[in-house]
Amino acid sequence: MEKKIGSMLQEVAELVKSNPRGAVIKLTRAIALQPKNAELFRQRAEAYEALFDYHPAILNFRKALLLGPLNKEALTFRLAEVYCAYGERLCEGKQHLQALEMFKMALEYQPHNREYALKRITCLSVLKRYDECIEMIKKQLEEEGTSSGLYTSRSVLHMMFGNNTQAFYDACRALELDPSNFEASHLKDELEAKAESFKSQLECSVYNMASRQLILTYNDFAIECFSQQHYDEAVTLLNKAIKSEKKEKGLYVNRGDCFYHMRNLLFALADYKQALELDQNDWSIASRIAVVCCEIGVHHFHEQNMIKAKDYLSEAINYNPYVSSFYVYRATVLQALKNIPDAEHDLARALYLEPTSENCFSVMARVCPGKTKEDILKNYNIPAAVCDLDMASHLNTCTMTNTPSSLGCLSPSKNPNPHHPSTHSPHQERDFHMELFYCKKAATEEFKRIMDELRPLHLPALKLLPLERTL
Repeated sequence: MEKKIGSMLQEVAELVKSNPRGAVIKLTRAIALQPKNAELFRQRAEAYEALFDYHPAILNFRKALLLGPLNKEALTFRLAEVYCAYGERLCEGKQHLQALEMFKMALEYQPHNREYALKRITCLSVLKRYDECIEMIKKQLEEEGTSSGLYTSRSVLHMMFGNNTQAFYDACRALELDPSNFEASHLKDELEAKAESFKSQLECSVYNMASRQLILTYNDFAIECFSQQHYDEAVTLLNKAIKSEKKEKGLYVNRGDCFYHMRNLLFALADYKQALELDQNDWSIASRIAVVCCEIGVHHFHEQNMIKAKDYLSEAINYNPYVSSFYVYRATVLQALKNIPDAEHDLARALYLEPTSENCFSVMARVCPGKTKEDILKNYNIPAAVCDLDMASHLNTCTMTNTPSSLGCLSPSKNPNPHHPSTHSPHQERDFHMELFYCKKAATEEFKRIMDELRPLHLPALKLLPLERTL
């Protein structure tokens, strides 16, 4: 029987290469006769491997190992090869999790095989199990010590985790071991570019933070100088702040307030207009412009330059059409220009905005003597005139604002009261008139109170605050 088995094994060894399936059939019959013959199982394992049927091949190799008398070292080497081949086939089919187990088993039989370790590392990377990748690479480096490829792989993994410093060191180490390693060279260049970019961004961030802090400091000291009426020093500080930051409207408003109190009205007007360009929806800036334009118009009136006075007063009304005194002043100028109809029209608007204005009655006696308030309002259809000013839209969006200071007057009356109502316009005309009257009265009283308590310079948005450090 043993001679017969021996001759069959010789035949099967040749048959495995040419007809592995026939070899499997013959070996299966032989194993049925001698189930404890390790060589029969080894040969059948080789036949199954030739058929790319790795699972039964692995089972037969393991059975041969258990039976024992064969060369164990050679058998474990072949078993590890079969596990690796099976893992590669699974990777081709995108079954990376099962392939990972095959590479793991191959490493159990051949723990120092670098090829199997790299295949397992690749499989772990595909599965995004990066921590295990790094641990395996570290273990391989401890065993090998001088592998440029492993250092390159670990550099890539560190970059994926954002550990750019460690990635840079690994790329440099890979280049030391193999200066021709193109991938490591590319990684090093990329990491150096990232470092330079981060450095420039950091420097820019620190510079911007310091610049912002300096601007706020200039503004804070300017406010302090303003409170002590040192307007020249406040302007100097604000000039330095604006030189560094030209897009901050508050700086222009503050400097405009300084110029206003220095009576440099044209400079104040220029700063207010610059601030309004930066924020065209800021009602407080528009109100400041209106006040300054009104004062310039009053000045031209006293200088007998009526054309310029009319132009500036018209500009004041364009920026804030809800101050009755502006219309009274322009009516006075129009009277001087012999334009009585337009003067009466302005008085009508002023009366509609502030029915109890003593200043308006004083001018009305000169412009249209003999006419009553009711006559003027009736003649000029004032509700339509107010609609022309687009009051309704402003009533919904604007709030009463402080002015830099009180205005001079053309007649011996008190300061005008820049304000506008903050209620919505009703649909019915009678309700609208009543509500507007009471709202105007309340707004006038509130404005007088605010003017009494008005601080010279107010810019909460630029108040110096401690900055949060992010570095």
